[in-house]
Amino acid sequence: MRNHKRINPIANRGTRPRNAANFIARNLIVRAIRQNCLHHILRGKPAFVGFIVDQADSIDLFDEEATRLLQILTNYGTRCDVLSWKERARKRSTTSDSSRSLSNNNVVFGFARDQKDMPDFFRSVADKIVALGGIDEHALAATFKAFFGRIPSSEILSAACHIPVDILNVYLRKGRTLRQAIENIQGYKAISETPAKVIDGPRLESLSGLGDVAKWGLSLAKDLRDYRNDTISWADVDRGVLVSGAPGTGKTLFARALGHTCGVPVHIHSLARWQAQGHLGDLLRAMRRAFSDAIKSAPSILFIDEIDAIGSRTDFKGDNEHYCREVVDSLLECLDGAESRTGVVVVAATNYPEKIDPALLRPGRLDRHLRIFPPDIDDRSAILRYHLGDNLQSVDLTDIARSLEGATGAIIEQIVRDARRRS
Repeated sequence: MRNHKRINPIANRGTRPRNAANFIARNLIVRAIRQNCLHHILRGKPAFVGFIVDQADSIDLFDEEATRLLQILTNYGTRCDVLSWKERARKRSTTSDSSRSLSNNNVVFGFARDQKDMPDFFRSVADKIVALGGIDEHALAATFKAFFGRIPSSEILSAACHIPVDILNVYLRKGRTLRQAIENIQGYKAISETPAKVIDGPRLESLSGLGDVAKWGLSLAKDLRDYRNDTISWADVDRGVLVSGAPGTGKTLFARALGHTCGVPVHIHSLARWQAQGHLGDLLRAMRRAFSDAIKSAPSILFIDEIDAIGSRTDFKGDNEHYCREVVDSLLECLDGAESRTGVVVVAATNYPEKIDPALLRPGRLDRHLRIFPPDIDDRSAILRYHLGDNLQSVDLTDIARSLEGATGAIIEQIVRDARRRS
């Protein structure tokens, strides 16, 4: 067998990846091989290795690049094959294909989103199943060096880590300059990472029907003023609260009014917003960026809407259990992990408090649970008056408020809006 240096797939010019996405994929594969002491693969020694890919839609990319990477071994007489599974492999034919490949080849790579997606036979004979790391500054530095001859600043590399690989592939494609690539990355960051900051809107003093939630908010406003004036320490400030109530009772409005009353920015997020970034790895990065942005503008409020969508680990079952646990564990880490969130108050809202993971409600996280109840007749009158503004100032609204028993603040707002439109 030829020596390692001569058949090293990275060094061999004949197997140079054709684009940035393939280069990154190869970098991550080779790094995983080296970090898991599987160097003998690069010398053509027999090995069966499973790779766990962070994003399901990247499996084809890794499959393609692994095939190109192993081609150099094939040229030296080593029989190689690459398998991939995009969903759980239960069919007998899939297991048969896997066993045939392992019988006929010395080196076999298998790629899947989760170990459970791999056939039982493959898992039983694999030398090792390893997780491919996500795109990081190290991988990107090597890519910039290969395609542009230079490495940009750490700030640019850090921003590029959060960009999907297919978009990076466009930014770093052949024919573009390093300056153009940097400008594209900066533009993407400006569009996708601009935090939602809200400090306008009504103040808590002008809203009715919030009960204990409003009292807590006014107390928090005083504490934040004292904190900014160094009268009290951050340890004396409530750092998190769970606000629950029926739909339309004013949870999001409360968050906006809280920010205005406290005079701090409000960063509005939700699981759906984080999921929109992509698959699990993208979701977790978006979650961490949300906390990072809030920390940068501290003192601030981070509002997480519909936090019940994250779920409770006591209820997780089936194929999505690993995914859901990763989300909850990462949120717990953001709330009280190694990284400090001094100056950031987390306000979470839910319609279903019983679906919240109990660990989120422990001291130092969301350690208070406050409820917003449907408004009573006095609150309904005050809500009507607020939305009517200067209209009907001399009219007694008591009878109207009485007829709206059970209506939430959102419903009352809609009624006033419809009445104004008809008039």
